[in-house]
Amino acid sequence: MAGRLRHAFSSTGCCLFWHLCARGTAALTASPEDVGQMLRIMGYVVLPNLLTEETVVQMRAGFQTWRAKHPDALLEEVLARTVPDILSYPEIQEAFKPLLSSPSLDAALSAYFEGQPYRILRHSDVGVNRMVGHWHKDYAVLGHRRRTMKHQRNLGTRSTDVWGPPADGSPYKILRLAIYLQDHRNGRALSVIQASHLRNDSEMGSGEIGHVALNPSLGDLIVWDMRLTHRGALRNTQDYGTDRLLFTYSLAVDNSFTEEHEQESISREEAQKKSALLSSLSAAQGGLVQKESPCDGQHCCLEGLSAAPQRPRLLGPSHSLSWIAQRYRRGSEKLFAAADRPPGPATIPHAYTEYYGPLLDGARERVQHVLQVGGSFAAQVWRDFFPNARVWAVAVDDEDLA
Repeated sequence: MAGRLRHAFSSTGCCLFWHLCARGTAALTASPEDVGQMLRIMGYVVLPNLLTEETVVQMRAGFQTWRAKHPDALLEEVLARTVPDILSYPEIQEAFKPLLSSPSLDAALSAYFEGQPYRILRHSDVGVNRMVGHWHKDYAVLGHRRRTMKHQRNLGTRSTDVWGPPADGSPYKILRLAIYLQDHRNGRALSVIQASHLRNDSEMGSGEIGHVALNPSLGDLIVWDMRLTHRGALRNTQDYGTDRLLFTYSLAVDNSFTEEHEQESISREEAQKKSALLSSLSAAQGGLVQKESPCDGQHCCLEGLSAAPQRPRLLGPSHSLSWIAQRYRRGSEKLFAAADRPPGPATIPHAYTEYYGPLLDGARERVQHVLQVGGSFAAQVWRDFFPNARVWAVAVDDEDLA
């Protein structure tokens, strides 16, 4: 069946989703003009069957082989494990070459880039069982990469305005590309908000109604404008029986927008790689390790809790967790979780919830109660992370916590 643009309409006539459909073909047959129009208007496109299933299986095997040899490259996060800056490793470049050097992809994006030369940026990773369930945009401007809509609201007043006129006359053209290394037709993958790349959304979840859930097959490639509001799966609905892997990387033309994005991404990835290495050392030493480099450029973090020698299970099933506290920039603290209380609560000062993953994995089944203070999406994260817990949430403004 030839590739075509498929539309779906609600009873009101509003377009609910619009993506390329070429199921059953061995290669993409939609025109580059269709792809370019989709990216400009809707902010995303699904390129079906860009790679064969056999090719993706080989890419997956190549990553898993490399991963076994480089355990220190894996960054532990809550509900996720990530290998940042993945394309800096020559073995991965070779394993993923069928995608990185795909003539079909170059042809598909030719109209969008309008003949301008473009390149792969220093902004790539592989997510391992990653579930980033909050709405966010991926763009970065120097010194102000924020994953939440609230923080992204006023970026234009503090740094480069990615919705404003280009300083050098070249418009914003930075794309994020993602390929799942397993089939997701029956399991959650990525959700997007149509045309949200054209506006500076203010609050997280503002596009909840009318979002599009994408369920790519093995070999499908998802491409979106870096400013598009999107999120991963909050909960896995398909038992894969193995790791769920997602490879993402970025393409862009060289201009002032790209320069700032890449500089900020490089800074973040270097911090992530150092954090991954220090996490490994912490696990090996079985104690608290003070990170010499702040987690995000402004924080200091503590990591490691038990004497468990193996990474990444730092907190064993026998540990009885009492309290978890999170310390923010202004020195304020939030109490997040209460469980089986041992004599004397264990308090873990930390800068970001995402770093709790390796500490809490062993206690997931034991936690019975979670209290979330503030934060609009974290309660959902805890509900997924602790399957046997009752979760209470108290809504407060972060600015009021001092």
